[in-house]
Formats: sequence, structure tokens, C-alpha cells
Amino acid sequence: PSPSMHPRQQPQSSAPPATDTVPADQPSYPCGICNQEVTDDDEAILCERSCERWFHRMCTGLTQRAYDLLTAESQAEWVCDTCISGKSIPLEMEKCTAEEMRVNDGS
Repeated sequence: PSPSMHPRQQPQSSAPPATDTVPADQPSYPCGICNQEVTDDDEAILCERSCERWFHRMCTGLTQRAYDLLTAESQAEWVCDTCISGKSIPLEMEKCTAEEMRVNDGS
């Protein structure tokens, strides 16, 4: 799986936090929708293009198949609804051959 799928392996930011500890009542990696902690055991995805917040798969409404496809593709980037609607995030698609599509689809 892509490193963007596991919050503990992803640095929160490039700058060190203001304090050495996070308050016990504040999650280290809060879901961008439900605000509950995103853990290594959760199916979660990172908004890589803009806000860089973690989201539980179920909170985003991603189907299991869509989540599996996104996490299997190292070049795939997911962007949350808030960033898509509030910012001009360009959508990009790579062209691939029909053969690559069949291989990726499992056909």
C-alpha cells in the first residue's frame, strides 16, 4: 500500500509541533469528517493535494472497491470534497492503454 494510506508513517507536518505532547483529548490524526482518531488499523485515506488531513474510508463514502483501487495505485492521489469544492484543484488523468486497463481491472 501507498505510504499515504497509513497515518503513523506519514509526518503530520514539516515543522515540529509547538509542544512535545498532544493533549489527551485531541486526536493526533483526526478524521476530516467525524473528527475521531484515524489509526493504523483503520481504512483511511489522506487528502494529498491540499489540506493533508486523514479521512476514514466510511466517512468519505468511498466504496470498498474504490478504496482498494486507490490504495493499490501508487500514483493515485485522493482529494477530499471540501478541497475539491473550495479550491481550484485540477483533476488529472493519465492515459493508459486498453491492456493496462484490463490488467488493473483484473480482467
